[in-house]
Amino acid sequence: MIARTTRGQNGLADYLLTGKRSDSKLTREQKDRVIPLYGNLEVFKATEKYLTNYKNYKDNYIHITLSFSQKDMEKLNEIEDEQKRDELFKELVLLYLKHHTSGYALEQEVIAYAEAHLPKIQRNKKNKQRMGHLHIAIAKYNPLDDTQLKTTFFNNSFMDDVLQSYVCKKYGFEIPRDVDKFPDNKD
Repeated sequence: MIARTTRGQNGLADYLLTGKRSDSKLTREQKDRVIPLYGNLEVFKATEKYLTNYKNYKDNYIHITLSFSQKDMEKLNEIEDEQKRDELFKELVLLYLKHHTSGYALEQEVIAYAEAHLPKIQRNKKNKQRMGHLHIAIAKYNPLDDTQLKTTFFNNSFMDDVLQSYVCKKYGFEIPRDVDKFPDNKD
């Protein structure tokens, strides 16, 4: 499993809703089976819009994508009970949420959303295998006191790498030494 963390101003909520990209004609429903894992996408979308219109933050959210290799997907597919697999996904989401919002009360001070994408279309335009992946969106906003969320982990790639190694070892996922094994999941 490889974790990629990016930051952005706006557009993530719409992408998660529609799946539309400038380089793809396919919709979310055509590409993937979506499994909501945490939070409410409409609340995240409204927060993204609020931050864009009323706050002057450099970034309004962080976006974490957890991508699985072929070997990881085989391991996940061995879990016959979809509910148990989804609970594992939720566990992964909570690990990353708690890491990136350390010091904040998750239920009261953090607006986040996460979902799993399990490919319906198995190959992309370049004929590369598409793998399952998780999207975690964290608004950099504390609704309790109308301030920006700030933690040292928002911009600390070393700590993200440590967490990724820990998660891979704990759950038996492939450690990303060869990045080509992990799809970019951009289509």
